[in-house]
Amino acid sequence: MSNAERWIDFRYQYIETGWFDYDRSKTIEAMRKLSERIPDDVLNDLPPLTVFAPSTALLGHVTPFGTGDRLFLYLAPKLEGKSQHEVDFTVAHEFAHIVLGHYKPGATTHTAGAVVEKHEDAPTEQDADHLAESWGFARPNPRRSRSRNP
Repeated sequence: MSNAERWIDFRYQYIETGWFDYDRSKTIEAMRKLSERIPDDVLNDLPPLTVFAPSTALLGHVTPFGTGDRLFLYLAPKLEGKSQHEVDFTVAHEFAHIVLGHYKPGATTHTAGAVVEKHEDAPTEQDADHLAESWGFARPNPRRSRSRNP
């Protein structure tokens, strides 16, 4: 499958859902890059997922939503104010959390007695960073907190 065909499939599955606004140009570009770099076996094994990337102009929105077994990935409008490099890494990092199963109950508990002073130093954050890097996304500097997992 060519990158263009892969992007069409990825875009249909994660962007053209009604939950992803089209004024999110940097986030859409990051999703395109991810669609090209994420390994086929990883992409094929993703659980059912809805990506919510609301418009930077949206103040509120009501849409019916039944979660069922689907995951809900939120990509903040604030991303559009970041560099493309940081947006690319953040999107890859969040998908890495899904691939690593960090959404499963108990997956984000820290080793007993471990003290984590910064969110980005948590083992799950480090693991997501490393997986995103393995897909060809360089970690931005300085590191900032990208996600909040339970």
